[in-house]
Amino acid sequence: EGSEACELLLNLRAQTTETKDASPEGGRGEGGGQGGVCVDIVNDNSGVELLCDLIFADFLLAHRMAATVRLHVKGEPLFVSDAMPKDVASHLQALDMGQDQRLKDLGRRLRAGVEGGVLQVESHMFWTAPRLFWEMPLSLAARLSEAALVVVKGDANYRRLVGDRQWAWETPLSEVIGDWFPSCALVLRTFKAEIAVGLRAGQGEAAAKEDANWLTNGKYAS
Repeated sequence: EGSEACELLLNLRAQTTETKDASPEGGRGEGGGQGGVCVDIVNDNSGVELLCDLIFADFLLAHRMAATVRLHVKGEPLFVSDAMPKDVASHLQALDMGQDQRLKDLGRRLRAGVEGGVLQVESHMFWTAPRLFWEMPLSLAARLSEAALVVVKGDANYRRLVGDRQWAWETPLSEVIGDWFPSCALVLRTFKAEIAVGLRAGQGEAAAKEDANWLTNGKYAS
């Protein structure tokens, strides 16, 4: 729900008010287990989507909703669009070369964040491994547990998160992952598989009446 996502972000800002300056240009923030608020983003695709992830990271840092933002990209691609560390670097370079001054400023802030350690790029082979999320390595789970919020993106990650099982649509996500996921999670996906949880009563049925292929045609998101 959008209102729940907004509440999560407001709570992050409230937690960060007592930390020192966390903007990319204000020096190194206290995150990643060092006492400040850390937000992890499990990235999916490069291109426009990764650009939006970078804008989101800049927003969190600039508005002091996070002292540190960590991008979890893939160690190797499963699909040609999968975001990897080299894609983050190429996106920053493209911003530097942009004609729009606002894009140049965005690139400058992001690069300052990387150099200052408040914007971190990490990769792991698990993100494209044939494993469900509850099978993630303990070291990776421990890393995610340092974050106040983990944003999980993409339909494939969603399916792995819920075990690729056909739960009742109204099953709360917290009932599926609450006992084992190492942090608070915000899960974003475009529907591309016949799996969904967390819907309101009757919401799935209403969507099916409007569009028989709503679960798989990529026109709906949650």
